[in-house]
Amino acid sequence: MNFTQFIGSFKTGDASWEESPVLFERIHIAKNIIKGIYSNKRTIKAPEYLTDFGLRKTDSPRIFIKEYCKKLDKQMPSVLEVKKELLELDIRDLGDWIDGVVLVLGDYDSSYEVLKERMADVLKEFTVDNLIKMATLCGIENDASTALKLFNQAHTKCTDRETKEVILHRIDVTLLKREKILMSFLNIVIA
Repeated sequence: MNFTQFIGSFKTGDASWEESPVLFERIHIAKNIIKGIYSNKRTIKAPEYLTDFGLRKTDSPRIFIKEYCKKLDKQMPSVLEVKKELLELDIRDLGDWIDGVVLVLGDYDSSYEVLKERMADVLKEFTVDNLIKMATLCGIENDASTALKLFNQAHTKCTDRETKEVILHRIDVTLLKREKILMSFLNIVIA
């Protein structure tokens, strides 16, 4: 079972899953992503895990969906099938789909692997917002060099001053948390 089939198994009008406001919102966001309807409007019930400034991987989306699948007697999608589906997507849709896969399944690792396999096209085709999210994903996966490459590409493409400042801040966070640049600097200054 792939991501599309899994999300399609949540039928409208089925109170067994619609009673959970968190599950309801996440599934509807994923349904919209599958239909090609992308929106950045989310509530706390469906956080954007790929915008975490701290570059933290969380297990909560994975635990959440596993527990609901047990309760609803649903099978989780296969990691291999989800990865295959992501590899076959139109590159312009990939960023939003990865965002949906992380939101619903908490599958950072497969999403990162697909991103790496499609990197040449990602650098050419992704929007600034999706470049930022994918750079954050790379930072979460401890791949600072790719994160920095994506943040720099986003900065180059960006025309909005505030967004450029956000990107520069994220570059600093990546250098600090993944490259330990500040710690090296402090050790030199203190010594």
